[in-house]
Amino acid sequence: MKKDGQEYVFALNVEANMKANGSVASKIAGEVLHGMGLWN
Repeated sequence: MKKDGQEYVFALNVEANMKANGSVASKIAGEVLHGMGLWN
């Protein structure tokens, strides 16, 4: 993956979605990002 900040913005969007709706899909997305090393 390119490290041009795009993944970081995507991670922020996922985090915002998780906080907004707490949906299972958003939580899974967060876990996937964490597994990919993009989620702290």
